[in-house]
Amino acid sequence: MTGGEQERDPVCGRPPEDWAGDLTAALDRHDHGVLARVLTELQREIQGQAVEVTLRATGATLDLLVEQARRILSAEPTEFEALEVELDEERRLWKRFREQYRDTFVPPELHPFLDSCCVLLAPQSGGVQFPGFSKLAGISRGAVEHAVTLFAREVGAGEGDTPANFFGTLDRRQGRFTVDRCYRTFLPRGAGEACIAEQLAALLDEPRQLRELVFDNVQNRATYRAHVAVGEAGPRLREGVAWDRSPLGRLGGRVLARLDLGVTAARPRLDAFGFLDLGLEVG
Repeated sequence: MTGGEQERDPVCGRPPEDWAGDLTAALDRHDHGVLARVLTELQREIQGQAVEVTLRATGATLDLLVEQARRILSAEPTEFEALEVELDEERRLWKRFREQYRDTFVPPELHPFLDSCCVLLAPQSGGVQFPGFSKLAGISRGAVEHAVTLFAREVGAGEGDTPANFFGTLDRRQGRFTVDRCYRTFLPRGAGEACIAEQLAALLDEPRQLRELVFDNVQNRATYRAHVAVGEAGPRLREGVAWDRSPLGRLGGRVLARLDLGVTAARPRLDAFGFLDLGLEVG
């Protein structure tokens, strides 16, 4: 280590001002690739620091007493308190630059889809593409992993047009991929199948890790009617409905076929409010 270098704190990581400098420089250059990378690295550090804060907050009583004794003797914040302050500053940085990233690189008509979205999108020139549409996509890693794909019309978007949007969530431990949203709107037939398959391929290390494909809160009326009977007593699941007897079941079958997988059974679930989730068991 040279004389001008400082050893990085294994707990606190980089100080907020360093992150702010890198983020500002990338934004000033309009370099979405670098900005997305730095934001992702900052988010990873925030997640690590949050774990450290929790470990210290729930530490053994003796450790907590030692921390407070240091505070009393030195009149300085304890390591736990300093880490809390740094974590709070970095969270504010991440939120501010994430919003600036979207304002700079994401078309305004797509902003409503990203208000509660943790995925950083970037323009995509490869993979699934459709003439006349610009594609933005991204994935996030973690205990639960997310994939988002959006398409904006390049010209001629009408007021009130809903952009095509696809949101998916992978629970790797359960081997379950959930299609949270799948609206192809003005894209050609087959777009949903192609986009879901692309998200699966991006998130899965190996297709055979997948054990269940789920369509969450089914809005497709034909699929709902195929699996749910509505009578005076309210909605109830029909028994013995094959997976390929509904549009979304067949869509799921085509998606899995692209990964050389198949459907072995349909597992519909109906909640107390009458909302249907359609699970497809993967074989």
